[in-house]
Amino acid sequence: MELGKAKGLISIARDFYKEGIPNLYISNKINEYAIDPMVWKKVIDSLGPTHYIAISRTTSSKVNLLFEEMFYKGNILQVEDLNEAINWFKNNKNLLKKNKI
Repeated sequence: MELGKAKGLISIARDFYKEGIPNLYISNKINEYAIDPMVWKKVIDSLGPTHYIAISRTTSSKVNLLFEEMFYKGNILQVEDLNEAINWFKNNKNLLKKNKI
């Protein structure tokens, strides 16, 4: 993904979430994709402090997550399925806020 596309997605999210974008990002790694690590860093930096949950089912996606951790300053929670990510969200709503961007 290029920076222009990423900025477009942020703009769509900003329009959808009038009160600010929630600071939770769930990456459900079910499809092959490619994003420039420097673009990813700029997107995350623009969103502010973010809770990042990565759903990683395969060995290769878990290895890729190690690389993602090199570009992300916060903690990445690795879970096995979407239900586990949703349960974390439900149990930790007090940690979430809305980022104004």
